Amino acid sequence: MVKSLFLWGFLLLGLSKSFAQPPNDNCANAIPLTINAICTNGQTNTATNEPLDAGGCTSANTRTVWYSFTATQTTHYIYVDVISAGLDAVFAVYSGTCGSLTKLFCVNATGTGADEQTTHNSFVVGQTYLLRVSAYGTTNGAFCVSVRGAPSNDLCSNAISLTPNGNAIEGTNILATNDGTTTCLNTAKSVWYQFTATHTTHRIELDILTTTANLGFRLFQGTCGSLTAVLSTCAEEANGAGIDEAYTYTGLTIGQTYRIMVSSAPSTTHEGWFYIKVIAPPANDTYSNATTLTINTDCTPGNNHLATADGTSTCLNNAKSVWYKFTAPIPTTT
Repeated sequence: MVKSLFLWGFLLLGLSKSFAQPPNDNCANAIPLTINAICTNGQTNTATNEPLDAGGCTSANTRTVWYSFTATQTTHYIYVDVISAGLDAVFAVYSGTCGSLTKLFCVNATGTGADEQTTHNSFVVGQTYLLRVSAYGTTNGAFCVSVRGAPSNDLCSNAISLTPNGNAIEGTNILATNDGTTTCLNTAKSVWYQFTATHTTHRIELDILTTTANLGFRLFQGTCGSLTAVLSTCAEEANGAGIDEAYTYTGLTIGQTYRIMVSSAPSTTHEGWFYIKVIAPPANDTYSNATTLTINTDCTPGNNHLATADGTSTCLNNAKSVWYKFTAPIPTTT
């Protein structure tokens, strides 16, 4: 009998943990969100029902979780990335404190499985707001929520440094403002990057993630406030919505810092997400810089992207050659 009671209690405890409510199930336990941080995961599966508030766009009998954020500027972009195909997400933003909230707006523009997002431009800097994310009707699932302000590299003076041949960096010009001038791009939504040339040849690649965004870039030399475009023509300008951009520059000065503006096409004010990277010729582009290989070790990754000609061979086209070397072991005798 004692064993049966113990087993029954253990099962109840396991069930209670399996169906535990989210820590931010109530307004008083809202999870703080950091502006421009990576999105925060959440779920409504085990959340409790929240009553429908006046003037809301949520449905009655809806499972709700809570977040908070402090405005760092008057305009912020709120994005709920729906992860579960069966979730119809809805969100609302409030001023005030729990128990005495005033709804500012709510968003329910899409349907099940689709993301929800909006830009609001009348926040009060320094004020804390409550963000309620709900599952519409009987839907439920997981999501990831974020609040964004102007990008940290909105100004030329705050350009993000890129390392040639380093990993691509994710970026956005959402909520960016105007900084800089060029006729090749609409500078109203511009963000900035910079790199120090390690070779006379470098390639910039812009991988567009937002398929509706027509974005491009422009390379400058000089200092912020006194910049000169490297090219006299608009060869790097945006080519169309969702189309990746790339350009290979030659004649750069080794050791000089160059700045990259990313913005929308001249006739648009598009905003979106992208990856950007700077590529230089491989370190083993020349015979004198051949990479050393060690006998019987794992393979060494390599590439000949942007490699130049060094050496001659009738068996290969040496226009894109890279070099390796190894020391042959001395045979042993018995």
